[in-house]
Amino acid sequence: MRCYIVIELKVGEFKPEHTGQLNFYLNRVDQQIKTENDAPTIGLLLCKHRNKIVAG
Repeated sequence: MRCYIVIELKVGEFKPEHTGQLNFYLNRVDQQIKTENDAPTIGLLLCKHRNKIVAG
């Protein structure tokens, strides 16, 4: 199985617009790189707030 993974790192607190930006990147990968033989693209958004890491 082969798929692309898009990872976005944010140094600040999570904001809802971060998911929109990640979605934009996922769509670009799907349009420009991914083939029909590839599994769905995976998006990972990591945000740091104080000393906690939040993954969404």
